[in-house]
Amino acid sequence: MGRPLNKKYFGNRNLGTTGTGDDGLGGKIVASVTVGTAGTYTTKPVITFSAPDLTSVGAVTATSSPALTLMKAVSAVIGAAGGAGAANYVVGDILTVTLSTGVSTFTVATIDVDGGVDTVTVLDGGTHTGALLTGAKATTTNSVAGAGCTLTLTYGVKSIGIVNSGSGYTNAADAAPIVTGANTGVAAVATSVLSTFSAPGNSEPAIIITAWIPTADNGSSSVVGDIVAQKGSRRMKVETAQGTGVVTLVAAVVAAGQGTIIATDVNGSTYWVTKLTSHKALLTRKTMSGSYAFATDATAQWSFAAASTGIVQIANA
Repeated sequence: MGRPLNKKYFGNRNLGTTGTGDDGLGGKIVASVTVGTAGTYTTKPVITFSAPDLTSVGAVTATSSPALTLMKAVSAVIGAAGGAGAANYVVGDILTVTLSTGVSTFTVATIDVDGGVDTVTVLDGGTHTGALLTGAKATTTNSVAGAGCTLTLTYGVKSIGIVNSGSGYTNAADAAPIVTGANTGVAAVATSVLSTFSAPGNSEPAIIITAWIPTADNGSSSVVGDIVAQKGSRRMKVETAQGTGVVTLVAAVVAAGQGTIIATDVNGSTYWVTKLTSHKALLTRKTMSGSYAFATDATAQWSFAAASTGIVQIANA
């Protein structure tokens, strides 16, 4: 069959920050998390991630740490002493609440007839990594004469830190962090950003294969999988979320027992790969972009790097 593929191409071999290997599993890691909606909480929520899409031995679920879940004050209401017990404030005074690891600041928005604080707006929610204080909080102020106001804060998720980036993820939506905890009406919403590392021995790219594993192996549809063994230049043992089985590379939309690997040439045209060895790919034209650099049944060198003259790029993750 020609020189077989190097096993490193079967998976990104992500080690994760805790040093947990994934035994050659492919897919991607959770590189970072983007918080879209901060939510409203009075206690710190718990952040977890779903299991990877690829599930072979060694798959690693990404993790976050509550200590790295940064909270910010997103609103405040006046405590018991904010009205009649507080006086001499003016609109624009700055109130500061000191927490275990930071501060939140607020601007006095409205006052009552006695100069007590009625409402405030968030000036700077701050960054609070420690335990969140509950109940009414005494405040300091830059007011000339105002005194006695206390605030009760509501917090939101500011950012989510990654402790272990995991491995085996193929869909960012599936890797989205799950925020659990009682909220006061608005739940936090965050999305994961997937990525791969290229440092050998840490997290290397893997060949992307779309496969429909045999029905006998629980295959029911065409999904992205991971090569776990090479059975020939045209046949690969593949794991998907549905199970593990041997598929044959084809130049068509896959049916049960078939798989496709895609290559791209320097012009951006794509090809089905129907035979793959350590250095060569047998190509069948798929989609043209400007022009094809290779004919159907042509053999080309391949790599994971950007395509160049005479070399195609194999889809990888």
